[in-house]
Amino acid sequence: MKLRFTILTLSLILITVFKSNAQLGFGAEVYGGIQKSFVDVNYSSPAFANVLTVRSPFDFHAGATFLTSFHQNWQLALQGEFYRVAVREIWAGNIGQNVVRGDEYGIYSLGIRYNIEKEGYAFYLQPSFGYALNNYEDSGTTQMALGPVVRAEVGLKNYFKESKDYFFWGLRYQYGFENMNKGNFLDTGNYRVGSYGDYVGAFVGLGFDFSK
Repeated sequence: MKLRFTILTLSLILITVFKSNAQLGFGAEVYGGIQKSFVDVNYSSPAFANVLTVRSPFDFHAGATFLTSFHQNWQLALQGEFYRVAVREIWAGNIGQNVVRGDEYGIYSLGIRYNIEKEGYAFYLQPSFGYALNNYEDSGTTQMALGPVVRAEVGLKNYFKESKDYFFWGLRYQYGFENMNKGNFLDTGNYRVGSYGDYVGAFVGLGFDFSK
């Protein structure tokens, strides 16, 4: 919840700043969609592997991107995002007792976007680098796990008539380098989950061009 509030607050501040400096070629996007996280599972006993399946189902992700042009077809992209890492327990013979647990991560990244402009639409490619954040409890105090991530996304923008604003959709892959599940919030005693922030996702959104 705190991560969502922080990202929303920063988004509103940056949109206000971008509007006031529209002549510099600023833009902003808001998006949301589905994602599938990848997790590592270590069972406390090999016997559990025969009766318990642990996997990550599809869940949500949402965020905002702030863009500024620095060369023809090139933009810097600052992104803030939150998403939920979910894990589902499936016990053999107990279909009605499946359990889903999860936690929300925040992502902050900086990337470079290349736009391939066409009449009425555009394709874009965007690699980026950033950090994943996860708050967890340790001995009664709140700690923060922080790990680097790399992201790659492709998208298609469809411009509205007589406007530079647009509807867009795309695909993203994120790869992390640090286990973010420091507090092992999914631990039931039967298994331990390692979550590095890896996911693949699809999203749709709206883009706003504040340049004049």
